[in-house]
Amino acid sequence: MKLALSGLLPYPLEEMTHAKNSFWQHGSCIFTPENNYEIIASSGRGKTTLLNVLFGIRNDYHGQFIIEDIPANNLKLSDWAHIRTHKISSVFQGLRLFRHLTGKQNIDIKNRLTGRLTDQQIKNLAKTLGIEQQMSQKAGLMSYGQQQRLAVLRAFAQPFEWLLLDEPFSHLDPVTAQITADLIRNECNVRSANFIVTRLMSEDYLQANEEIIL
Repeated sequence: MKLALSGLLPYPLEEMTHAKNSFWQHGSCIFTPENNYEIIASSGRGKTTLLNVLFGIRNDYHGQFIIEDIPANNLKLSDWAHIRTHKISSVFQGLRLFRHLTGKQNIDIKNRLTGRLTDQQIKNLAKTLGIEQQMSQKAGLMSYGQQQRLAVLRAFAQPFEWLLLDEPFSHLDPVTAQITADLIRNECNVRSANFIVTRLMSEDYLQANEEIIL
């Protein structure tokens, strides 16, 4: 699935000064299935905003966002529901977990809609991510790093062609971050899917082959 941006500039970023090499100077890019992408910037430069546009939860922008030759603003809510269930999965910076539910229940809510993962697959993924013992705990009692890994696992509980990841390693130590990154890359390879990840200048665990500087 091809995603294209043309002259994109979110309204909240209009008054900001952008570097000459910043994506926001032109706002145009085509995300193709042949590549994985890193969106790189310091804090407050629009990384989360850009991912929210790609996930269809922001439409306050100049320019166009086009999905498979269809302007995103022309898509109905039912179209977006299908896209978010079958085409694009996401790990939000705020994670959006149900804190009063256990780790397993957080996965099951999505997995019941898609039937993507078996219980054994969930156990295996949790073990690889180092959160197998936490799956019976309420998400709100987990450390933030454990919650981040739970959010990654939840993102796997559906089909996707694109996986959007908003600073998914921010609270992980380097070893755990690399294990998580390797799992993400492997899952994308198995599914013939691609990822778009945001990161700070100093982090590079997924090592995408295309970079976008904000």
